Amino acid sequence: KKVAIDRTYPMTGLAPRDPITPDKRLSELSDLLLSRNYNVKIVQNAIARAKNISRTDALKKVEPKKHDRVVFALEYHPALPNVSKNFNRSWLKMTEDPYLSTFFHNLQ
Repeated sequence: KKVAIDRTYPMTGLAPRDPITPDKRLSELSDLLLSRNYNVKIVQNAIARAKNISRTDALKKVEPKKHDRVVFALEYHPALPNVSKNFNRSWLKMTEDPYLSTFFHNLQ
């Protein structure tokens, strides 16, 4: 759903003066997303939302939100066990433990 709306912003906000071109490009995008088995209603709603965004709003620079979390990045290797499965299984224990909960207090 988010991908569909994100793809429509440049076509409505940065559209040239010719009013036919944005509609043509949105139609092409719609066809592309539908060919990739996106839900028809989601694509139509995303295009409708994007058409309601003004050019000035579409051109605003958005600063990413800052957070103080540490990124847990691992290198993938097919021989290693499923890390997310093990992590999710242990998450409840990590948050319930009094000592460990001090480290994970903002993630609960």
